[in-house]
Parts: sequence; structure tokens; C-alpha cells
Amino acid sequence: MIKIDKKYHAKVLLFGEYTIILGSSALSIPLRNYFGRWIRKNANSIHVEHLRKLSAYVEKETDLSIDGDLISSLLSAGDIEFSANIPVGYGMGSSGTVAAAFYDCFVVKETVDLKELKSILASIECYYHGKSSGIDPLTSYLNLPLLFYPDGNIELIEEELDLSGLNIYLLDSGMKRSTAPLVQKFMEQKENDPLFAEKVGLLCQYNNEIITRLTDGRKQDMFDLLNRLSKLQYEHMQSFIPEHVKSQWEKTLDSEDIAMKLCGAGGGGFYLLFSKQPLLKNYFTSELICINQ
Repeated sequence: MIKIDKKYHAKVLLFGEYTIILGSSALSIPLRNYFGRWIRKNANSIHVEHLRKLSAYVEKETDLSIDGDLISSLLSAGDIEFSANIPVGYGMGSSGTVAAAFYDCFVVKETVDLKELKSILASIECYYHGKSSGIDPLTSYLNLPLLFYPDGNIELIEEELDLSGLNIYLLDSGMKRSTAPLVQKFMEQKENDPLFAEKVGLLCQYNNEIITRLTDGRKQDMFDLLNRLSKLQYEHMQSFIPEHVKSQWEKTLDSEDIAMKLCGAGGGGFYLLFSKQPLLKNYFTSELICINQ
């Protein structure tokens, strides 16, 4: 059944960028500021032909059963489309929201566990990228924080993650980026640079401990580790930070109360800022978007 105006939120990988592919934990949360939804047709919507092609892909490339009659009726009427305000090329899961909405409304569902659901949603999102982890559409579909463990298990945080007293911002680099080349660069650097490989091990250690402290409610206790992680990324992942973002990142390096880090792949898109106190809008030259206030 089509669900008009139901919101499928974008996602932020709060912690776990790059280290998740090396076996560390990761924490993903819905991003309330950005979302996609089925609406009555307007000029900014995904064209009907896009839905037709996505439907054909899912039928051909997956084992999923879809409600063909519903899709056909919608295509014939031509008045229902998917609209989103999520910036493309920013790593916020723009394609994941479409995959989640398609699964929610058009796929005939069976009872599955979270790992299988992640795999199913990944198979739909592959239409856009050729490869998908499933994290983005799973976060969008469930619309709750998700904790991904090194053994592959997934924990759904049933209630909103308590982020009170912690100010989290997205810093807009103003640049789009593509994830795949950046991941390739990261893996090559890890293989060819022994010092970088050593520092990546520390990244995994810091990342896992920060997630533990945050989910245990020890938000203030995690800032020392956040500062260490921030300095490590700044010093050893320069090629993942645009020049105009580096100058802003430098402002945080001597502070115990503000920490900046990659948001996903880096190279553009958004960057994450954590602050014990609300930040003034003119503290940074780039636009700041508070995601938890």
C-alpha cells in the first residue's frame, strides 16, 4: 500500500567511517532534517519512468516478490511520485530512502531478522550504485538508531538515542563527492603505508570506545577520545579533507570542548562537529546544521 507523506529519513553514520570495513562497530542514526516521501506529483518529484525502471530492476536482479498490480496502477495514474530534500553526493543516503520507500510500499514481505532485512534492502539499493552495504536503507526504513557489531549482528536502539547535552552539527563543505574512489584510496593507503595502517588501528580502538560510552550514556566521558580521533584523522587523512575545511578543522584541534571528524567518506559532503556548548553561527565560515536540537 502506498503511504502518502510518510517520511523516510536520511541517515548519518555517526561513528564507524572506514573502520566498519575493517571490522569495527558503527553507529547510524536517522537524520531528521532531511527525508524523502511519496507525494502527489509535482515538478520536483522523481519521474514515473524512474519508478518503472527501479521496479524492473528489482524483478530481474532479486528474488523479491513485488506488488505489480499496485505499481502498474500508480504508473497508469501517474500522480504519485517520490520527492526528497536530501542533497545528492553527500553520503546522507539519498538513494537509501528511495530503496526503503520502495520496499515498504511495493515488496511483498516475509518475517526476516535485521541481517536479512539489511541484505534485502541492499539488493534494492544496488540499482543505484552496483554495490550497497544496506546500512542507509535499513536506517531509513526502521527510522531508529542502529548499532552494527564486528560479528555482523545489528542492534536496533528502540528508543531515540539520548544525545541531550551534546551538540552535534553538520558542517557543509559545499562539495559533492563519490564514495567508491575514496574507499579505494583509503584501502590502498592502509596497504602501502605502515604508519597509516598503525594509526587506522587506533581509529578502530577510539571508534569502538566512543560508541560504547555514548550508548552507555557517558557522553561527557567520550570527549577526550573524540579529540584524539579528530587529531588523528586531521594528521593522517589530509587527502580526505578539502583545503577550506582544513582551515576550519584547525580551529578545533586545541579545544577540549569541540571535536571535528569525517562524516562518512569525507572528500566533500558534510563533516561532523561535536560540541559541549552550542556553537555560534559565525564560528565557522561554512554553514552549520544542528541535527539534535
